[in-house]
Amino acid sequence: MLSVFNTIIVVLLIGFGTLYAVRFRQPGPTMFSPAAAWIRASMFFCACFIVSWLTGTQALILNTPIATATQMQDAAWISWTLGLVILILAGYWDVWAQYTMRFKRKLFLAAQIPFGVLWGVSMGQLMLVIWHRVSSPKASVSIRPCLCRRLRVHRSRE
Repeated sequence: MLSVFNTIIVVLLIGFGTLYAVRFRQPGPTMFSPAAAWIRASMFFCACFIVSWLTGTQALILNTPIATATQMQDAAWISWTLGLVILILAGYWDVWAQYTMRFKRKLFLAAQIPFGVLWGVSMGQLMLVIWHRVSSPKASVSIRPCLCRRLRVHRSRE
């Protein structure tokens, strides 16, 4: 089932990329197109899901419990978690919404809530990919030689 979901995400990324290349090939530097912005955002969301899938982070997220039995017994952990959830909801629902410039555009919750959920899930996965790769001993060993090789190649071209 997960491979079907990820295949659909890859197909969507290819579709959004093709649509963007065909329809918004050369926008002017001062032109803003909401349709182009939505397509770029959709491509970013798809890319985050694909990177999470390819690095194994997506499987790790789905196979790891949100909270362990020990954490669910700890009143301090529950209090901190609830406090952080309230802080995040207040921050997004009130502070962010109040201080984000909308340039007199109307608020469309039917589009903005799904966008916010996709943004949160995508960025959350991307942050977990980074965390997973940095905290994994195998990953840190394999990343460094690759990065060093790229730096040497870049320096030799200068």
